[in-house]
Amino acid sequence: MARPQAILTLTAIGAFGLTSAATPHGFPRCTHSHFEGITQTASDGTIVGEPDARDWGCVGGGHGADAIRALPRGRTAPLGLALGPPAPPPTAVCMDPAAPNPADQATRLQFGLPASAHVNLSVYGRRQGHGPRETFVARALVDAELAAGLHAVYWDLSDDQGVRVAAGIYRAVLVVGEDALCGDIEVR
Repeated sequence: MARPQAILTLTAIGAFGLTSAATPHGFPRCTHSHFEGITQTASDGTIVGEPDARDWGCVGGGHGADAIRALPRGRTAPLGLALGPPAPPPTAVCMDPAAPNPADQATRLQFGLPASAHVNLSVYGRRQGHGPRETFVARALVDAELAAGLHAVYWDLSDDQGVRVAAGIYRAVLVVGEDALCGDIEVR
């Protein structure tokens, strides 16, 4: 009788170990997919060529992100470049493509909030050692309560220690409540 109970206990400990081995730092789901392809942009935010439909965009009614083509008013220019009176807050959480992308000195990340909210904007990287690729937070850019409206953050391509990141593809992840938007940035 003691033997089956011991096996059950070991099985329970093993299952606990597997379930507690969640992704480090509770990474958003989109950090698990391949970091590939970018939406190329000029320094003013104009999209060059065909956008990567898997990146950027707006939250679509809590069911994931709508592609860039579905941004309000067909916008392909940066959120903040409106002439005339300031635009009202967007009706959904939106994140424009990084500009410029690829980046060699710095890049601008712009997003819009329909209401004030706690925002986390981080840049993730991947490194390959012995074994599977490891996802890591390269730079935490924003972790704060922000007002409704349009926001811009500049990333100087350095990590949290102030050291310039290596060339490669990085993923910007904007988390607002239960919603997360992602976009890839090529660092040269």
